[in-house]
Amino acid sequence: MANRKFSKTTDQRVAMLRNLTTALIWNGKIVTTETRAKEVRSIAEKLITLAVNEYQNFDMVEKEVRNDKDQISKVEKPQDRPSKLHARRQIMAYLYDVPEPKKADESKSEYKERT
Repeated sequence: MANRKFSKTTDQRVAMLRNLTTALIWNGKIVTTETRAKEVRSIAEKLITLAVNEYQNFDMVEKEVRNDKDQISKVEKPQDRPSKLHARRQIMAYLYDVPEPKKADESKSEYKERT
């Protein structure tokens, strides 16, 4: 099935779908028309499937870390495989960056610490 055009130019249509998909991923639900929802659903399902398939695709790597007393200790950390890194970058390239809103009674230092 061909993509829907929504009576918009290509750049406007792509931006609208990216906005709706980003809102759906971040908020869990959106209010929109049925035809737009059908188009966004197919895009969101592809992104979610990509993330789920690569979720456990990492290796545990041992690294040597020096502490305050100049002692060396070994720490195991997960390191993503190239396919997981590529999937994350694809998802990040499609979705817009959503800034975290500042609360009314929150100071600058508290906001910076939280984000």
